[in-house]
Amino acid sequence: MNNLGTGISEEFLAEVERIRAGIGWKQFEKKYGVGRQTFHSWKGRRVANRQILADMVSAIWEDESYGRSCFERAYSALPRETQQALRPLLPEHVELQAAVTNEQAKGTTTPPAAVPPASHADEIDAIHTPVTRDSKIASSPEMEEANVGATKLAANAHWKRWLWAGLILLPSGLVAVISVAFATRDVDTPVVTFNDKFEGAVLSDFWQKTEDVGRIITQCDEIGLDESHSVKFVSGEGGIVKRIALFHEFPRPVYGRVSVFIYDTGADVKSTNYISLIASNTPQRTMASVGTKDYDLGPEQGGTYIYQNFTDTSEKPSDVDRTRDWHRFTIISRPGYLNLLVDGKELYRGPEGIPFDRIDLEMRAPEWRPPWHAYFDDFIFVPYEPSSE
Repeated sequence: MNNLGTGISEEFLAEVERIRAGIGWKQFEKKYGVGRQTFHSWKGRRVANRQILADMVSAIWEDESYGRSCFERAYSALPRETQQALRPLLPEHVELQAAVTNEQAKGTTTPPAAVPPASHADEIDAIHTPVTRDSKIASSPEMEEANVGATKLAANAHWKRWLWAGLILLPSGLVAVISVAFATRDVDTPVVTFNDKFEGAVLSDFWQKTEDVGRIITQCDEIGLDESHSVKFVSGEGGIVKRIALFHEFPRPVYGRVSVFIYDTGADVKSTNYISLIASNTPQRTMASVGTKDYDLGPEQGGTYIYQNFTDTSEKPSDVDRTRDWHRFTIISRPGYLNLLVDGKELYRGPEGIPFDRIDLEMRAPEWRPPWHAYFDDFIFVPYEPSSE
């Protein structure tokens, strides 16, 4: 039973990747028992071996070099059903904290009914309190340090789920600081039009990147839209899953229009890699996309562009034929309206428009697909403004 697979989320994988990036694969596998291939398998399938996952989560909790906050963020990012499946496999003291974190993920603001064993009381207390909540916090330097720490926590959207739950444990003077930080993050942070023609040698700060079994080449002059530079994605041999991507995470879900030009290097080729533009709503775990299959065997076998709306569970073929040329992929999402297009031709129109908080330019493939490359150019995001309708 313990060997059964269990679902994991992209948020959980991001938290684990954050820990891994700080120590490297060799140390990560030594400490937590999960190597590069296993982790990439999890990323590709969104499923993990239940016992291995439980052992890794427990090891993260025990690791003093990272503290309990890493455990909180990682565990609370797991799907609820996965948390329940892991609970019987965790050691008693970790199981107790898992229950606490689960309550925090629900937004509970009152302490759980369970009382920690005396031998772990201090540890559990420390987990709940990012800064000390002792009544001795009185001097201004201590308060200033606590305020700065709390503001940094609040500015990180990944902490948002559980930090509100912990407010009741913080000194009352910190509540206003955290509230202001959240207001700045979610309300006052402007979401503005952004255009990137990928002319620079260094990527814009707008982007983050993923280079799993591959790399991203900037200022590529091999082929560019209107004879300019482009950005080139290159995948390599092997690996569990090849995934090369540029992505942007918004401070809050937004409506808008996203488009990018993609040079379809896989048109009329039997075995290639997927190429996609994706808009995701990560809290709802749903996405809309426009892209290609990782093969083209004719009109009904990967030979047309594919799409997925926010309520679909997989991509669907369109009637727009693939050609080896530049093509503009577009996603328009606004209240009650979703439109997916290639070169202005409608692949889909419907009422499933929802706000998105992440955009990906992506090339991916399973390990047995060949090394490949694709080019992206002239990306633009325009936020939706009701007043302009």
